[in-house]
Amino acid sequence: MLKKTVKDRLYGIKTTLLYSKDDERIINYLGKIMGKDYEDYLNGAGFFCSPDLFNYYIIINKHTIEWQKTLVHECLHVTSRALRARGLELTDESEEAFTYYHAWLVSELSKIFTNYKSKKPRKNKRK
Repeated sequence: MLKKTVKDRLYGIKTTLLYSKDDERIINYLGKIMGKDYEDYLNGAGFFCSPDLFNYYIIINKHTIEWQKTLVHECLHVTSRALRARGLELTDESEEAFTYYHAWLVSELSKIFTNYKSKKPRKNKRK
């Protein structure tokens, strides 16, 4: 399972990208950290926010067909929720903060996922 977190230095927001071909692993992980049942996410990707509004989770799973589009979509949810929780409303004056944050988040998480997908699977060398 891929579980990588990026943290921005300005707002202190942590966004964790979760990916697994095994839905149960993601459900169990989210259940442990959030204390809820997340079986309803199984129909595709999604994002979740912790009650403290500092930790966000983006899920890409085996049902996701176009991960790039899905990641951009889910990053916009995180950007909107996270910045609004810090008092920024999307206006003409704040638009740049939203667009820069969104672009940064998409870039960071895309690098992580691309790197993960390009790695060769490990072979079990046990005998």
